[in-house]
Amino acid sequence: MYQRLVDRDQIALDVESNSENAFDPTLLNFVAQPKEGVEPEKCEKAIYEELERLKKEPVTDQELEKAKNFRLAEFYRQVRTISGRANTIGTYEVFFGNYQKLFDAAKNYSAVTKDDVQRVAKQYFAANNRTVATLVPENEEKGKP
Repeated sequence: MYQRLVDRDQIALDVESNSENAFDPTLLNFVAQPKEGVEPEKCEKAIYEELERLKKEPVTDQELEKAKNFRLAEFYRQVRTISGRANTIGTYEVFFGNYQKLFDAAKNYSAVTKDDVQRVAKQYFAANNRTVATLVPENEEKGKP
């Protein structure tokens, strides 16, 4: 998505996604900051197109490997400190039912396939699962010192 909106189409300054663990179903957020002069709807449309592409075309081996490496590095960075380890143990115990599952995290990240990515995209990235918010400044002059 970053390659599409920021690098190729150059319609956004940044695009990112995030989610958090929770007991109940939660959100996967996509956030894009359009470049000056670009309507937010143009970024929104490009995000939808990328999500549709993900449903129809498998990610490349390189994209999948990059995502796995990113997630694995994030996991290891998280457990570098005592606080991070304690938080990770608690997270696995509370949200995944057993803290010992964290010892299989690296193996589980490696086990994700292109088919898994496509299956999950088809299941969750549907129009009826969306809530969209567009934040636009009321008056740009108000924000200036």
